[in-house]
Amino acid sequence: MSAVRIDLSAPNAMQPGWTPAAHDVRVAPWPWADGSVDELRCDDRFHRLAAPERIRFMEEAWRVLKAGGTLEVTVPHARSEAANAPDAVWPPLVENSFLYFDAEARADMRVAHYEIHCDFAVEIGVRMDSAWDARPEAEKLHAIRHFHGAVAAMTAFLTKRP
Repeated sequence: MSAVRIDLSAPNAMQPGWTPAAHDVRVAPWPWADGSVDELRCDDRFHRLAAPERIRFMEEAWRVLKAGGTLEVTVPHARSEAANAPDAVWPPLVENSFLYFDAEARADMRVAHYEIHCDFAVEIGVRMDSAWDARPEAEKLHAIRHFHGAVAAMTAFLTKRP
């Protein structure tokens, strides 16, 4: 049986080989059964959701994914120009934004009382602005934290824990 791969991305960011979701991600429940999806991806959409919608999005993603299923979310980094676009919603996203969807991280941050129930293992990757491509890794790491516009986008790779 082939993997169920659903693309929740904005129309301009859809990828070939994925099934486009013909569903408004702000509306729950999503039309897929519990534990029925292997992979989800969402590019150029999550940052346009208000904070409560982001939580609902992650809860629904966790519900429909199989144990070990993955969710890939790409957003403008908070320090990028795109994070300030007129249709971007506050708050902008940084690396730690996705840790709220990791139960262990919530406990470590002392926010386990938040009404968030999903539990993902979280890894973060960033795409630097092309001007930083040839720079040494140490300079890139410094730029990520301190320079506006150094990071173009950020991708959260989330794996559903049972």
